[in-house]
Amino acid sequence: MKKKFIPLLLALAMCLPLLPTPASAAEANLPDWYFLFAIFKNVDADYMQDGIKKHTKYSMTQDEVDVCRDNAKEFEEYMNSVGVMRAHVEVVEIDETITKLADYGTKGGWLSMAEDAPLLEKSNIDLDRYDHVTCIASLNASMGYLGLGGSSYENGTGHSFINIKNREYCLNYFSAETAIGAPGSIWPPAGHVHEFLHFMERMTQKWGAEFGLHDVRINHYSPDDDEGKECYRDIMLNQAKGAAGTGVPPTVWQYPPHVLRTMTELTLPSSATSIGVWAFGHYTNLTRVFIPTSVKSIEYAAFWDTGIKDVYYAGTEAQWKAIQVGEYNEKLTRANIHYNHLMADVKTTDWFAKYVQWAMEEGIAAGTGGGKFSPAKNCTVAEILTFLYKAYGAPEVGKNPYTNVKAGDWYAKPAIWAREQGLMNGGSFNANTPCTRAMVVEYLWKLAGSPSAKAAGFSDVPDGADYAKAVDWAVENGVTAGVGKAEFGPDVVCTRGQIVTFLYQALG
Repeated sequence: MKKKFIPLLLALAMCLPLLPTPASAAEANLPDWYFLFAIFKNVDADYMQDGIKKHTKYSMTQDEVDVCRDNAKEFEEYMNSVGVMRAHVEVVEIDETITKLADYGTKGGWLSMAEDAPLLEKSNIDLDRYDHVTCIASLNASMGYLGLGGSSYENGTGHSFINIKNREYCLNYFSAETAIGAPGSIWPPAGHVHEFLHFMERMTQKWGAEFGLHDVRINHYSPDDDEGKECYRDIMLNQAKGAAGTGVPPTVWQYPPHVLRTMTELTLPSSATSIGVWAFGHYTNLTRVFIPTSVKSIEYAAFWDTGIKDVYYAGTEAQWKAIQVGEYNEKLTRANIHYNHLMADVKTTDWFAKYVQWAMEEGIAAGTGGGKFSPAKNCTVAEILTFLYKAYGAPEVGKNPYTNVKAGDWYAKPAIWAREQGLMNGGSFNANTPCTRAMVVEYLWKLAGSPSAKAAGFSDVPDGADYAKAVDWAVENGVTAGVGKAEFGPDVVCTRGQIVTFLYQALG
């Protein structure tokens, strides 16, 4: 199907081993981001510049194509080194000729989404597979920019364009091996990262935050000798210097476009104060949204053309009516509004509400479907280990040691990880076994390094019990207390609400 695009404001021309225990919110459960570097090898097109009609015709040389492929690899390595995502970069060479360039005023012509989408479609490129597409071409002309970014296709996939000009310019400024100057004097993927971050400016606005890429770079990191490498890293880690915003909040990374356009439920973080223009527009699968009381405004068309049926709002009806809602949000305002709810089965007054909200926002726990968390449901071993696996960074795992765990099982990686951490033993994994109080404190104690603690003195915890030291540690560190009458209740099965409370007390 032909992909359309949203005509957003373009950014200005580009200015030129082990995880900690526990993992922070930014490190926990790293999301997968999928990138495409599309190399357009041929151009034969008219364009306008300073009101004058011009023409360019050029075909990339093989060494230009090779440089572009190297840039893609370097981009992937850098993005993975930052620690906010698992970046996956694919490269495709487009043989279809660019025959039309969009007008960029005095700066010349450029390859916009309207021009490249049909060429990508002819090359059998499915934009739904990617979160961001970097289109690259040698226009063999001096334009008033090196790159342009900050827009997206209609499906939400980000778009940027890099003009490497011609062979000479490409080898001098995009290749570390042949660049002008001393070895290492340039950082080849600088432009690609820069334009991607213009797209992340827009993604950040969806969640009520904001940063100014040019403001941050020019006013707080210049002059620099690393072509923005430190600046861009700080922005991605949400720790940029200055007063132009700290960068991309951790929550934003958890929702790449491929996730947003397929999700049916959306939980906004308690840090969100506004929901940006077109934030979730066209996400037709979205049927439920959970909105905190921190939100004070919902901008123009933020929920246009969605499938929202239910809104769970953490505040009162009066608070909801005080929110400033922009035009074209009828899908939201006409939905069923459930006041004083974090989720369908979690009221703001429930004792476990705080802990459920924390676990959801940290990416540690998820709902059970239908807008529910199921706090009263007994928690299984598979569930508690999945929560812990995500809390400790969702790392890659080794060989599967179990005879009854398949690669496609939703708990496969957590189960393997738990075995690697010494939480499990044996060749069989009992996924559906209910998790008891003794089990959860023993898991947490082992992950903390099995420290010693003074005896808690519970009458139902024998000194020689496998979990006795874990109970002592949990009580001493405020993770939990007894169940009354000098008893710990080691065999009491924990609910999901109780489990996230344990985790908050230990890791929050």
